[in-house]
Amino acid sequence: LTGIVYGVNQTDTGVKFLMRDLTGGITVFSKKINYYSVTEGDSLMVQGTVSSNRGLAQFINLDTIIKIAGSKSLKNPSIATGLNESNENDLLKISNIMFYNLPSGGKWPSTETDVLCHTKDQTDTIVIHILPKFGLAGKNLPSSKQFTAIGLSAQKSKSTSSPFANNGYFIMPRSSSDIIDGLATPDSLTAIKLTSKTITSLKLSWTKPVTT
Repeated sequence: LTGIVYGVNQTDTGVKFLMRDLTGGITVFSKKINYYSVTEGDSLMVQGTVSSNRGLAQFINLDTIIKIAGSKSLKNPSIATGLNESNENDLLKISNIMFYNLPSGGKWPSTETDVLCHTKDQTDTIVIHILPKFGLAGKNLPSSKQFTAIGLSAQKSKSTSSPFANNGYFIMPRSSSDIIDGLATPDSLTAIKLTSKTITSLKLSWTKPVTT
């Protein structure tokens, strides 16, 4: 397979990272390869076996990683309202989420852990997985009640054997810049059309939504 690296190395032993091409993404994992330094934006060719682990599509048994080029452009984050099977192994953007319980100390945890959040209307749970290797660990929490999270999506199903249940999805922000404080601006605008030919001007006003 060939593709572009997203994020940094997710493991202390070998390599583990997200790789994407125009068709989709897959997690690349090997405990044995240690000659490649995982760098976001690298274009790679990898050789191994397509498999899965707890529902997450993975590329394992690697015997080759060849760097083709560096500093390649990443895709724009896909807009998502929740985490599910259709958007795992992707770079996602989820807007207007809130903490279930505010992490202590005013900072994101510095150790590997899950931070439970929910959408504004509380229709879905959003799990933000903190990895010490990623740049968000230990950084200040957003000051507003609602915020936007960008990150790499993955899965670790609660099932330990096949068939794996469609659960255990989470998102991993890569750095503090992947957290956007405050209520998100609309992703698109709806056009306003005048239906009366006699109106020559129109005054519009609106109230900014509360962000706290």
